[in-house]
Amino acid sequence: MTDANNPSVTRSLDAGDTFNASIELRANDQFGSDVDELDETSTLSTVVERSATFDTTGELEINDNDAIVVDAAEGQTVSGTTTVAPGTELDITLANAEPSLFISARDTVTQNGTFNITADFSQYPDGQNFTATITGQGFEDDAETPGRVRGQVATVTFNNQSFSGQATSVNVASASLSDGGFVTIHDNTVGSDPLGSVRGTSEFLAPGTSENVTVELDEPIARSESGDTFFAMPHLDTDGDETYDFVTSEGADDGPYTDAEGNIVLVGATITVERAPSVTFNDQQTEGEVVEVQNAQLPDGGFVTIHDDTVADDPLGSVRGTSEYFDPGRTSSIEITLDDPIEEGGQFFAMPHRDTNGNEVYDFVSSEGAEDAPYFNANNEIVLDGAQISVPSEPTPTPTATPTPTATPEPDDPTPTPTETSGQPGFGLVVSLIALIGAALIALRRRD
Repeated sequence: MTDANNPSVTRSLDAGDTFNASIELRANDQFGSDVDELDETSTLSTVVERSATFDTTGELEINDNDAIVVDAAEGQTVSGTTTVAPGTELDITLANAEPSLFISARDTVTQNGTFNITADFSQYPDGQNFTATITGQGFEDDAETPGRVRGQVATVTFNNQSFSGQATSVNVASASLSDGGFVTIHDNTVGSDPLGSVRGTSEFLAPGTSENVTVELDEPIARSESGDTFFAMPHLDTDGDETYDFVTSEGADDGPYTDAEGNIVLVGATITVERAPSVTFNDQQTEGEVVEVQNAQLPDGGFVTIHDDTVADDPLGSVRGTSEYFDPGRTSSIEITLDDPIEEGGQFFAMPHRDTNGNEVYDFVSSEGAEDAPYFNANNEIVLDGAQISVPSEPTPTPTATPTPTATPEPDDPTPTPTETSGQPGFGLVVSLIALIGAALIALRRRD
């Protein structure tokens, strides 16, 4: 470059040097002689070092260097910026020796100094590393930048859960599937039998995050498996039919998601299955003041209440007596003294109740159904059992002579006979209980 102060001297410029570039535009006549100066322009510029930088996501470092991350799919873009002049052609190479990866492409620098190439990484496995370079441009280390092929990404949240009697479904708190798919529940034989360990699978989940995913189990988790670890495993929909084919294809389709190291993504949780609440109440004869409930299983402790046959219409008013408080577990030969003795035989019901407020006092009636609610089974039905109760008939008295009655004048204003009023306190709760008890009674009749 010519020195403006000394035109006979030329200088080389280094990075960081500034210079003024001037351009004069002149017109010549037909003989080639200068006529008039038409225009002149100049600009102050700074010399910059030839460099290029690949774009990185910041989500991954390899050997303490930010890395390029691409998906194991077609149409992936590798881009960057450079200080070389717009229009410069760049030869970009993505390569790795073992396992083998080689992609080469050329791009032209844009006016704003950017470049990019599009490549197909679908044939490369999750976790495949590579190095990106730009050759022949004199960039330091050929702009060498590490990269990695990222497969389909999935995360799941699967928490410990408890059930009564058996678990017919489980809840997966969240599932994030980059390419959509399914969440499958495996039992603890998954390590030795990936196909046979499948206990249930979710419906197809669209790409993205799904919360509170209910997985219906093909085979319920029984109490004998209580405390075992079960695993939530996200699976791809590799054949795109939105149907889980992993088992039927013997593992050929809809395989599991893997992480960056190639490990299968799965999360374990402990499933606890408690004994189901139950009660056995057999037909019996009684003097009317005490009845016997043969046994009751109260997983959380509580009481056993005797209801008469108005229970479906009046869950509170039908209570005839309640047992003492029982600790959690099974109790047999439960004798319940009735508050309202049975004078006439009929059908009665034994119903286990929880001690919801923990005071070991039966508060179901006094709280108008707000406390000490009945136990429910796995089908969300109130647990109860019915029995026919009979009381001995009183002997027929021997007739005796009846004296002739003496008429007694009736008062002018007879004393009115008191009439009973019925009421249903806690109307909202009671209405709900009526519906639930009605369903339980239907189930009981079907069982009998």
